[in-house]
Amino acid sequence: MPAHNTQPKAVEGDGERTRLMRVTLERGLTQVSGRPVRIRAFHSEFYPGSTSFRTEKLRVQLDDGRRLSVFFKDLNPRNLLHVARRIRARELHSSRLEWRMYRAFLSSERLGTPRLYASLWQPQRGLTWLFLEDVGNLELNFVGKLEIWLAAARWAARLHAMTRHLPPARTRFIPRLGRAHYRGCAEEAERRFSALTQAERRLMRQALDQYRARAHRLTELPQSVIHGQFFGGNILLRRWPAAQRITVVDWESAAYGPSYLDVVSLSSGRWTKRQKAALRNAYFEEYQAATGKRLEWESFCRDLNDLGLYQALTYLAPTMRKTSIRYLVAKRKRWIRELRGLLEERGVCSTRPD
Repeated sequence: MPAHNTQPKAVEGDGERTRLMRVTLERGLTQVSGRPVRIRAFHSEFYPGSTSFRTEKLRVQLDDGRRLSVFFKDLNPRNLLHVARRIRARELHSSRLEWRMYRAFLSSERLGTPRLYASLWQPQRGLTWLFLEDVGNLELNFVGKLEIWLAAARWAARLHAMTRHLPPARTRFIPRLGRAHYRGCAEEAERRFSALTQAERRLMRQALDQYRARAHRLTELPQSVIHGQFFGGNILLRRWPAAQRITVVDWESAAYGPSYLDVVSLSSGRWTKRQKAALRNAYFEEYQAATGKRLEWESFCRDLNDLGLYQALTYLAPTMRKTSIRYLVAKRKRWIRELRGLLEERGVCSTRPD
């Protein structure tokens, strides 16, 4: 989605809403700190970098004089921003998943994700809120240093190593990607063929033939908790501490599925072959170090190619409709280009960096 949106109209009942936000945050901070916390001053501003959901930056002064920066996210799909309202389903599933990821999973893992200060889940009242640590605005997308991207690849490998053997009770609420899901991905893309040009249809048929021949293997790959949209726009960089500089946000697409999918996402796009190989090798080495498991490079590359086909088809399907929405047109072009590259690389394994 576009990086910025115009300032939306004020939410109806802003005075009561602000009071409830303040009370909710006080209760959450009291629970987090283990002592009563009162807010002396509370200021909220719409965050112009909001994409799908309405987000705000809160500047808070506590009763002991401390100042706190808080990132507020309104997960109510009825409050989606302008472009998102036109292209996203207005259902609570992904909102509930992200809310639960912060409440029941990320808060107990040492992953460096934003700290959860408070939350509220009353969907019948339209109140589905997260109050998170404000870790800044610097997206990985705007950082040109490859070393930082390599650090993100290693972060993903550690996430997957940490979560590959979790007890079912810890991940029960997280969607599991199985064979029915992978079949449905191909069927959804095929149903939308009419919106494509003849050249795009030929490309899609070739991709679907190869995907269907390999999709059954995706459930046989190493499985773990995955972010599901591990792109540079969902990765922020803290100023400090250095050991937790990589900070991953927007967990609404989390799943229990093939671990390598996240590094496929990170290494997609306009990378050179050498850069892409470096990203994948950083993951490859870190995953082996974290799991003690030996991987074979050529087999790893084939697995990534299979997952690349799945990813491209997944992101293409929603764009395959006759539309003038520039975001969807640009997104379709991006994933058609990605799909074409995957088919050209089929069976070719990049040389592993020294």
